[in-house]
Amino acid sequence: MKQKTIYTCQQCGYQSPKWLGKCPDCQQWNTLVEETPAPVRGGRPPLSAGAPLRLAEVAATAEAQWQVSKTVLDGVTLSSISVLDAQQRVEEIARMLGGVKITDTTRKHAAEMLGTAA
Repeated sequence: MKQKTIYTCQQCGYQSPKWLGKCPDCQQWNTLVEETPAPVRGGRPPLSAGAPLRLAEVAATAEAQWQVSKTVLDGVTLSSISVLDAQQRVEEIARMLGGVKITDTTRKHAAEMLGTAA
């Protein structure tokens, strides 16, 4: 399998799949250097500075995930915070990936991101 090459700006950490003469983030010239990331063996790949991430990717790398709920009772807003269990995390990340309609496919992707796929 061919390894993926990324180009990383040595000034700001911006990453691109192709070489650019000028970094679009920090506007510096000739600062992108070719890198070949080491293959990841088990577990989740590390987050790299400058790489764009989706919210679901960030949530999946966390050790724990919380849910904040708010209700209004007699004109007073009450908040509660709870830690999500493994199945609740799969559902929440599936919601982040798929929006309103959560399918078996989005649940499968969420479980894979969390490393809990069966």
